Amino acid sequence: MKNYKNYLFIIPILVLTLPLKRESLSGVCVRVLDGDTIIVQRGTKLEKVRLAFIDAPEISQFSIFNKIRIGEKSKEFLEQKILNKNVLIKLYGRGKYKRWIGEVFYKGENINLAIVLSGNAVLYKFKKYPTNYHRVDYHSSQFLAQNKRVGIWGTYGFENPQHYRRRGGKNVKQ
Repeated sequence: MKNYKNYLFIIPILVLTLPLKRESLSGVCVRVLDGDTIIVQRGTKLEKVRLAFIDAPEISQFSIFNKIRIGEKSKEFLEQKILNKNVLIKLYGRGKYKRWIGEVFYKGENINLAIVLSGNAVLYKFKKYPTNYHRVDYHSSQFLAQNKRVGIWGTYGFENPQHYRRRGGKNVKQ
């Protein structure tokens, strides 16, 4: 009878360490709105999805010094990857604007990570990751993109998309 009391403390630990059940959504990406937002059609329903953990430049955003259209390049990269293709999205809930927040996969490739690795997006700061593996993957991908100077990291000056939006979406003058 007393032995079961020794194991009662284990139950809460097991419950807390079990992975949270996440919903998923699959469908065809019918539109890319910008470098981190897509529209997926499943059946007759259209779902707006914001890519989790990343922040891509706004469509109107340019690099600071050589005026490269980094927002459009980010959108084009995402279009080449998944437009008109069947994708699977691991959902993390709804965001501020009622969009789904999720990680997009195409043929097993994590598209969110691919965007960061290509230098077409930065990480959201102070974002909680579901696991430490996620945190390491995303931070490692950004580190590699920075060191290879690809995408926005090769423009010799860009404004973080979050700062750009806070300033009202106006490009910084040289």
